[in-house]
Amino acid sequence: MCGLAGYITSKKHSQEAQARFKNILIQAEVRGTDACGIAFVVNKNRFFYAKAPKQASKFVKEKAYKKLLKKNNPTILIGHNRAKTQGDEANNMNNHPIVTKTGLILIHNGIIQNDKEVAKRYKLTLDAEVDSEVIVKLIEHYIYAKKKSTRRAIQLACKQIRGSMAFALLNDKEPRTLYLVARDNPVNLAFHIPTGTIYFASTEDILQNGLAKYDSYFQHLFYRANGMDEYVFKEMKEETGLKITQNNWDKFKVEEPEWNSQASARDDYESRASNQLTLPSGGRPIEVEQGTEEEIQEALGDCEGFDVMDRIIKPSKYLSDLLLYRLEYLQELFVSGEYQYHIDGGDSYEFNKLREEVVRIIHTLEKRQEKTKRDGLIIPELEEIWLIENNKFKKDIETNGEVGIGDFKSVGWVMTNRNPKVKEMLDKADMLDGMVGSEDTPPQYKDEYYCELCKQLVDVNRCTECGSVNLRTLDEVFEKESVEKEMKNNRTTLD
Repeated sequence: MCGLAGYITSKKHSQEAQARFKNILIQAEVRGTDACGIAFVVNKNRFFYAKAPKQASKFVKEKAYKKLLKKNNPTILIGHNRAKTQGDEANNMNNHPIVTKTGLILIHNGIIQNDKEVAKRYKLTLDAEVDSEVIVKLIEHYIYAKKKSTRRAIQLACKQIRGSMAFALLNDKEPRTLYLVARDNPVNLAFHIPTGTIYFASTEDILQNGLAKYDSYFQHLFYRANGMDEYVFKEMKEETGLKITQNNWDKFKVEEPEWNSQASARDDYESRASNQLTLPSGGRPIEVEQGTEEEIQEALGDCEGFDVMDRIIKPSKYLSDLLLYRLEYLQELFVSGEYQYHIDGGDSYEFNKLREEVVRIIHTLEKRQEKTKRDGLIIPELEEIWLIENNKFKKDIETNGEVGIGDFKSVGWVMTNRNPKVKEMLDKADMLDGMVGSEDTPPQYKDEYYCELCKQLVDVNRCTECGSVNLRTLDEVFEKESVEKEMKNNRTTLD
């Protein structure tokens, strides 16, 4: 996950926009601290960029940053906060903006699944390890090899590239134009009414926090934001591109590529995604949730295709209750220790995709609740679900060597009885939490397993000697025959 930031304005208001951009860029640091960079086009065939493997709050204090902006006073400026997923940030080629020799400049948030495949198919020369580079190189291919416009080149490139993407693109042949694309990752806009400046960032929260001015009271004990009524906020629609100039804009479609049966190992992750649910009413989830609670419950009862274990690609297609079920399950990855599969197994791609999914679900829930004003839904914070970034979770692991699900189930999950499969899973999770280590635990539910490191049978979820975690899933724990067979094999090994 990375953070995007930028603006487009007139020369008259560019210095004001720069100051606000700086705040937005620092706010976007919550989405990545491994590297930061900026870029802008001064005039035709002339652009500047700067990037470094350091977080935004330190990057904006660099002389290069200050000197570039003061000297050139750009009317379009883009910035990026990187959370690395592929390619070491120490190699600055892997950091954003990514620049081509022909004058294309890209900042990207997302993970590309078929970058090597696309590079090979189109004979693209990649100069770095980062997967994002294939986007700008393929756009370059369509512009110069196929003689397409920048707008059309973006459309054609996106149709060949699988994965999540939100990106901004500059072309030094079009110094007054900003291109934005949102597909499976968000891009939010803010229009400043007095100046006509358009700001963008990955989330609306980042924009609001970066643009707000604060009045202080009682010797700076209290603060209140002001001036926010000068802004109009908007989130770009899914699979949409925008071509923006100072006086005009144009929207264009950005299509998903067609999937085929020869998908790579990375694509297998996508194939496990939950199918889009079609509501009996034919309406969208946000429309259903604007109705009565009885109508919402009736719609939930008819959602037969939902499986809490399947990835949700487009949260907007699901009722909020189902999104909350999915978050509960993802939270369970941490409490059970199963998340270590994705770390120790080296499957960082899947692990990062899971995190992006959590962010998208929470963002969708927040935006939907703003519109529907639905009561009774308590939306969790990211750290309540993605516990690897939760300080309390990390402290308990370091101190006690184990944690309990009760410590982190702070979300008010609603109407779980509307999906029997989910209800059963959650009940089992609660039952397991209450029984582990108890003398009253029925034999079929004993949480015993053989610790390969200590060569002993352990009857708790984490080995007391070496701290290793029992990585079996909840389903395995509750499959009586499998558990008994495993225990039998382990005892045989001990003997």
